[in-house]
Amino acid sequence: MTSLTQAIEQCPRCRSTDNVKRKLLLLNKGALSQASSRFRTACACEGGFTVQDLKPEFLSLLSHEQFIHGLYCGICGIGFISEAVAKPSAPAYKLFSDGWRRVFSDGKLGPVVERIADDPDSSVL
Repeated sequence: MTSLTQAIEQCPRCRSTDNVKRKLLLLNKGALSQASSRFRTACACEGGFTVQDLKPEFLSLLSHEQFIHGLYCGICGIGFISEAVAKPSAPAYKLFSDGWRRVFSDGKLGPVVERIADDPDSSVL
């Protein structure tokens, strides 16, 4: 479990910390086929987030379902976990006439690759 002293983070939906409080959350076990992925499959707040979407150091070896110290926004009514606990999101790509380019979170584009699989960050293993 994460520490109770974790910092309060912004709600991923309303982007405010005003109504965010710490809360114990139960994560679902998810699909076993996703267990080996190095990326998470869903947002840490929009449902579908599972135990397999946690970084390995935060997993319990005893259960495929577990409680974790997370955060809850009272205005939006959503529970979420710290980005420090979740696996990174899968890279995003955009198709151009000369090939695929990775789209970074700041909006910048990576180099052109013929196939997404040619980008070393596209690997799911």
